[in-house]
Amino acid sequence: MQTLKFLRTQLGLSQLQFAGLLGISSGLLAMAETGKRSLPNGARMVIAWLLDELETWLNSVEPTIPDIASIQKEIRKLEARLENQKLELENKEVKELKAGFLEFICKSFESQSPNQIPILAKQNISLLLAIEDLRKDKEQANAPIFLQTKIKGIEAEVAFLKANL
Repeated sequence: MQTLKFLRTQLGLSQLQFAGLLGISSGLLAMAETGKRSLPNGARMVIAWLLDELETWLNSVEPTIPDIASIQKEIRKLEARLENQKLELENKEVKELKAGFLEFICKSFESQSPNQIPILAKQNISLLLAIEDLRKDKEQANAPIFLQTKIKGIEAEVAFLKANL
């Protein structure tokens, strides 16, 4: 994929630097540049973002290079966003673990005392509602994957800005 190599060289980055920006190994990048392997979706999203940013910059009426203070301010904002995304991902993973644990408890209880389920439901309606909420959260399986991709993109943006200070 000559376009990938062209983009990397135009940015003035080594394979190791560009691979770090994309969140992949330099070996995978080398194979992708020669067409032997394809890039993971997260790396493709970072490249799409880079190309979009380059296009925006090239099409601006007066392209200006931001001063160091504004770049550092942008880095701080991105790092704060990154922390928020990581916390959101961690919360979703904790909810998934809780849902799995509660599901295990319910299945164990159902298998040992199937006659007791109506009694449990009447006595612990809030527990059952909590279990249902956690099951709904668990059904959103793509959320952690999407968040991980967003995190990679933000990390790439921060690395790129820091490298160009």
